[in-house]
Amino acid sequence: MRVYNERITGVETDRIGRPLRWTWRRRVYRAGPVLDYWVTTRDWWREEVSLADGGSQPIRHWLVEASSAAGSGQAELALDEASMTWRLIGLVD
Repeated sequence: MRVYNERITGVETDRIGRPLRWTWRRRVYRAGPVLDYWVTTRDWWREEVSLADGGSQPIRHWLVEASSAAGSGQAELALDEASMTWRLIGLVD
């Protein structure tokens, strides 16, 4: 897996929050089947945010089949619920 951990934009999700489409580096990607899903917690001990301020909110990860005009592979996407930001964690060709 090539690790990027970069913010993505234009994320569209289904009614239960699974990513369907996103934009990264000016390229549109579409998600196919979800291969895996897991939840982690934020490193609250490394941040100035206390648990009472939402430091314990989860990060939701999806491993999906992904395709774009350049090809297809697998993508790991993550939603940080504390900041409501999406990131492309990595790609597997």
